[in-house]
Amino acid sequence: MVAQCYVTQSSYIPTALEAWKGFLTHQDVTPMLTVVVVPRLPRGAVVEWHVLASVSDPVDQKNFSASIQRSGYQARLNGSISSCKTCASLVLSVSASTPQEPGLHLCHVNSLVRDVLQKASLELTSLSLIPVCCRTFYRSNNLGLQSLHEDLLAILKEVWGENAPCLVLVPVIDLLSSELLNISIWLSC
Repeated sequence: MVAQCYVTQSSYIPTALEAWKGFLTHQDVTPMLTVVVVPRLPRGAVVEWHVLASVSDPVDQKNFSASIQRSGYQARLNGSISSCKTCASLVLSVSASTPQEPGLHLCHVNSLVRDVLQKASLELTSLSLIPVCCRTFYRSNNLGLQSLHEDLLAILKEVWGENAPCLVLVPVIDLLSSELLNISIWLSC
């Protein structure tokens, strides 16, 4: 349903994407993929994959998306609910709408993240799914993200109340294209 690829150099991203596409040649559905650049990986590895999946009939699997653009930023959400409705995944990407947007204005980003996650939670209200983990990748050179932890915790609690997922912040050297923030959430019953 969702995969995360860690590479140690930006130049490895095209190779990782090709490997992922090659793996999926016999698949009916393309799982959501996040690719990040990190300074190093265990045991000297240059690529590491983390894949969360469930047994699901692609015909009955539900996919949805939402997008909001304002104040120079765009938030895109892709969600997937398993055919048996026992698990789901959300991937939220925040990027600058215009390349000249310097830094990150957290008040605008927080508003976008909150609004998109509230839309996603409405898609999931009829299911008894609880968000288990929220893994957030952010560019480590963007100093505006230091208060991100407190802000995201507040947003997760506002959206899911006492069922808010645990939050894991992952500083990275780089994200795909113009991404400033990438949030992956896994939900289960």
